Amino acid sequence: MAESLVRRHEEYLHQEDVLGTFYDVLSLSKALPLFRSLRTVTVSRFDSVDDAPRAYEATTERAWWAIIKALNKCEYPVERLHVDAVYNGMLHGVSMSKMTQVYAVLSELKELSIPAISLGNEVDNRPGHAALKVFLGSGQNLEVVRLGNTNRFRMDLVDEGLGCVWPSLRVLDLAANTAVEAGDLVAFLELHSNTLRELTLRRFVLLVRVDNGTHWVWERIFERLHKSLTLTKLTLSDLEAPHGLGLPAVTKADMREWERTVPRSPDEMAVDWY
Repeated sequence: MAESLVRRHEEYLHQEDVLGTFYDVLSLSKALPLFRSLRTVTVSRFDSVDDAPRAYEATTERAWWAIIKALNKCEYPVERLHVDAVYNGMLHGVSMSKMTQVYAVLSELKELSIPAISLGNEVDNRPGHAALKVFLGSGQNLEVVRLGNTNRFRMDLVDEGLGCVWPSLRVLDLAANTAVEAGDLVAFLELHSNTLRELTLRRFVLLVRVDNGTHWVWERIFERLHKSLTLTKLTLSDLEAPHGLGLPAVTKADMREWERTVPRSPDEMAVDWY
């Protein structure tokens, strides 16, 4: 079937993008090494990331390993990878030989997009979090990262403990879908202050917490980020204030104002060069 696929698409062997669905992904994975101009791979199954992706977990994993195996056989570097969902079983409890193949693929990437990372609903999933840390940390050449979280209780992707994961990061897009520790979020972003230029935050809820006497609210966070980051673009949506403090709800007008004031002005950017 793979040979037939190649013959039927021989004229496209020099294209840079291939979109594979689970209908033909196993055959496509065998054919990928022949697409020598390939730079982007998308593994997609869901009409919507919000439509209970765990229902397709087994199929997702099967396609994931087929693609990873194929990309390890390619003599060219794939620069952009989009996978609809990554589950705990794709990161934790996997043989080292398989994970070595994953790390090899991620080490070549410049762009990674995973709208749904699911480590289960446990508040303290240490094995899954440790595996996620190594997984993300293997992408040392990443410049564009787009990640979404499906955990119910917390957002582990913005943990300062992950360290400076991506030393070349320019564009970061995060969808939390849950609560986040404000101090962790700020510290994580500031670890990328030398390179980060575009930031998108969606569906974040602040946890009530005081760090070193600082009572974090969104306005204070963005005042801090204006000083510590060198952003040229900020995009915000569906941010929520900490619950239980009697604070007013975050409005669209608030978010539009922060989007205007956080990025550095051209004059400020010029001063940074001196």
